[in-house]
Amino acid sequence: MPFPSDHFDLVGIAFAFRNLTFHNPDRDRFLSEILRVLKPGGRLVIIETSQPPNPVVRSLFYFYLRYATVPVGGVLSGHKGAYKYLAHSARYFYDRDALKELLREAGFREVTSQLFLGGIAGLFTGRKHKA
Repeated sequence: MPFPSDHFDLVGIAFAFRNLTFHNPDRDRFLSEILRVLKPGGRLVIIETSQPPNPVVRSLFYFYLRYATVPVGGVLSGHKGAYKYLAHSARYFYDRDALKELLREAGFREVTSQLFLGGIAGLFTGRKHKA
C-alpha cells in the first residue's frame, strides 16, 4: 500500500476481506501490509460473512446463496459469474475460529469476534502489538 508504516489508527474492511484471503496466494502479503500500515495499538475491523454454527441456519444460508443470490444477483447485475463467486466464497470461507486464528498468525493481538444474523455475518477485530 502506498502509505508509510505505522500510519493509521484503524483499518476497516466490509465484505471484501474474502477477496483478500479466500484461496488467494497473496493472502499473507496482504495481511502483513495491513499490519504494517497500522500504528502500534491500531485496530483492524472486519465485517464479513461467516459460517453459521447452527446446522439448520447454515443449511438455510447455503440454500439462499445458491438459489437466491446467484440467480437474482446475476440477472439484476448482468454478471452471474460474480455472484457465483460470492456464493462459493461465502460458503467455503473461514468459520469464526479459523478467521480468528488467521489474524493471530498474521501478527494481530486481542483478536475478537461477534456473530450476527445467526452467524451469517461477523464482526472481527484485531490490534497491532504496541511497541
